[in-house]
Amino acid sequence: MSKFHVIDNISEPGCSNGENEDCFGWNHSAVFVIDGATPLGPPLITPPHSDAAWLAEFARDFFVRELSSNSSGPETVRSLNKAARDYFFAHVHQEVEPYQYPAAGFQALRILEEGLETMGLADCVLFVQDAQNQCTRWTGGKPNRLPEQQAARRALELTSGFKPSGGPLQDDRVLIELRLQRSVYNTPEGSWTLGLEPAAADHVIVQNLKTLLPATVILCTDGFAEMVDHYAIHTIDSMIARAEKDGLAPLLIELRHMERHLDPDGSMFPRYKQSDDATAVLICIRE
Repeated sequence: MSKFHVIDNISEPGCSNGENEDCFGWNHSAVFVIDGATPLGPPLITPPHSDAAWLAEFARDFFVRELSSNSSGPETVRSLNKAARDYFFAHVHQEVEPYQYPAAGFQALRILEEGLETMGLADCVLFVQDAQNQCTRWTGGKPNRLPEQQAARRALELTSGFKPSGGPLQDDRVLIELRLQRSVYNTPEGSWTLGLEPAAADHVIVQNLKTLLPATVILCTDGFAEMVDHYAIHTIDSMIARAEKDGLAPLLIELRHMERHLDPDGSMFPRYKQSDDATAVLICIRE
């Protein structure tokens, strides 16, 4: 049976005084990252934490306890979402609009008796380099990000770039559109996530990994994966090589340099926030 060793990890909020709505964790058979979706309204459940941070922490603790080598991944997600729903509505005593429901993406790497498995919802990413230096990318999200990038560019044009106050996310026109999109999360018309809908478990993307070991893995939220997926600062193999040599911190420095110095206004790479929360775990897997 395979074993994994966590070599390094890093997690940083998108702005120095902001809430980090990412989480990561592991137990004896699974490693995972969780990315809370930016709230589009004031917190409802545990101020001063955002609802996204609450959900990410709730999911982390649940996965550490329940995501075992003997459990069904999708059924663990079903139980998690039911527990989160029960807790949320037991502690929020006001009418809640659908766009206010907390949501989070995740990606997990699991070691099972029959081999390696990855599973996820939304846009966290698993990057793998195997013993023959073959590189692979796995995610539970939609592969085409062009509509999102086009929408972000329109939002930036409306607001003339990022501002200290929050840029496009603080513009009423942009916020209305984002709330409409968020209100169909966890319905057939939208994205499925960790959150308050147990039926999201039926949409977890589960994939068996036919990976030649030993392998090196970076499991990360989309804010960290942007250096490969959006900015092209690195390829998968160059990112993993840098991480193996120097750890994850220099990669995060490169990422923030791109976002805050080379493209501070989003003109090259359109996005809703100048910098997103970024989390990564560097892992070695051996027989």
